[in-house]
Amino acid sequence: MTPRLTAMMLTAGLVPALAGCGGTVTTSSGAGSESASVEARDFEFSPTTLTLPTNATVNLTVKNAGSVHHNFTIKELGVNKDVETPGKAETVTFSTKTDATYTFYCEYHRDSKGMKGTLTVGSGGAGPAPTSPSPTASPSGYRY
Repeated sequence: MTPRLTAMMLTAGLVPALAGCGGTVTTSSGAGSESASVEARDFEFSPTTLTLPTNATVNLTVKNAGSVHHNFTIKELGVNKDVETPGKAETVTFSTKTDATYTFYCEYHRDSKGMKGTLTVGSGGAGPAPTSPSPTASPSGYRY
């Protein structure tokens, strides 16, 4: 077996093992495309830490391994995906552009149960602020 094939086989076995322990998962598949997975349990993510490279298109599989409705959100990257049915999985696709650190969370259980984790892109750092619509002037000139 070539060293690269051996490394790929070991990585394939290691990622699920780490995911079961709530550890950090780093994925690498090259060519600007990455695949990763996370489970939404009651009431935590596994793993709670993801590390991905910059300038990649990410296909993230989110499995609902819990007994209630869950969600996967990274507000700054425009990710917001419901995973309604326990036992089912959904795939979200997003791009990583610059080194940054983001919080991913379940929008239904983040505040009540602390269901969140951390995504580090590249070497990390402050992520870009989420974009929000600017205030709109009303016809009378007042902002609302």
